[in-house]
Amino acid sequence: MSTKDSVWSIDLGPYDCLYRILRDDGQEQRVVYVLLECLDLIPETSQTFGPLVIRELSKLAEWNGRWKTLTISKDDDIGITARADVFEPHGLPPREPPQEGDEPFRMFSIFDLEPLDDVKNRVSRVQVNGEECFLKIARFEFELAALAHESRVYETLTRQGSNLVPRLLGYAYEETHDRAIGLVFEAISGYHPGIGDLAVCQEALQRLHSSNVVHGDINRYNMLVTQDGVKFIDLELSEIGTMYEEKMDKEMKDLEEQLLDESGMGRPWSL
Repeated sequence: MSTKDSVWSIDLGPYDCLYRILRDDGQEQRVVYVLLECLDLIPETSQTFGPLVIRELSKLAEWNGRWKTLTISKDDDIGITARADVFEPHGLPPREPPQEGDEPFRMFSIFDLEPLDDVKNRVSRVQVNGEECFLKIARFEFELAALAHESRVYETLTRQGSNLVPRLLGYAYEETHDRAIGLVFEAISGYHPGIGDLAVCQEALQRLHSSNVVHGDINRYNMLVTQDGVKFIDLELSEIGTMYEEKMDKEMKDLEEQLLDESGMGRPWSL
């Protein structure tokens, strides 16, 4: 049975390109990564068009092998070479085990998360077993650090039973649990606040600060007014601790200005 390859994500630089690719042979699905160190292997106009990328890469003799990563380079003497598994696929660092009495977070295979629509570049609405959720991923290794930091904040607030953020349900992984690359949240709905919601936003932000969390990127699109009150999202710049009083004070003072801002900065695609 022939394998169907689809480009899922692209990180194009001036000298190389990294592709995240879904491989599906009808019986098994895998996510593999291709580092193209010789951009001229693919015509410039085709380097970001998935079907043409696959068409060119599939000409390599090594393409149909069973590898996790493929590094393609070119040498003046020996020509084009393709080396399997020179680097490992990325994944979030191991998490601390749950404390006694805490339920472990669930692990979701990326292949079980049915995509519904994109919200932002790395955030999408998905469905698993009839349950609607939100998924935020690190497509490539350079996005991992921010996601790992954000996961610790969400884990902390979820463990506390806080209703100030969407509840973290668990982690999305590619193939094996040690390749966790995404966070899965409960689905929430509401509207992004305006200046008329200043009072409820101030109250919610004060509660967040009382949990020893400074958000770090307060703008109206990182808040949702829901039936359960104001919820904060996008915690990549958040900090946990008791030493951030000045940052918390500034964040509270800036809140009114952020609710008045009509620039659209931080606006999701779906709005």
